[in-house]
Amino acid sequence: AESTRLHLHNDETFMYILAGQGYSKVGERQIEWQEGDAIYIPVWAEHQHVNTGDIECAYMACENAPLLQNLGGIAIREEMGA
Repeated sequence: AESTRLHLHNDETFMYILAGQGYSKVGERQIEWQEGDAIYIPVWAEHQHVNTGDIECAYMACENAPLLQNLGGIAIREEMGA
């Protein structure tokens, strides 16, 4: 299974799953998802996304990072692991 690194950021994100299946770790919770599901990632929540299916996962993300960046470059992202 492929995954993103555990990370966090000061913007909030809403993800809509277009294809694939897997789960996201958000804080202490594990949220299963598949095509047609939506996930909300709150500000400063440690999270990681994992694709558990046989096909490549595709999603659309709406986030307010561009707004924060345009308000003086205050969009922050931090990777938690190697």
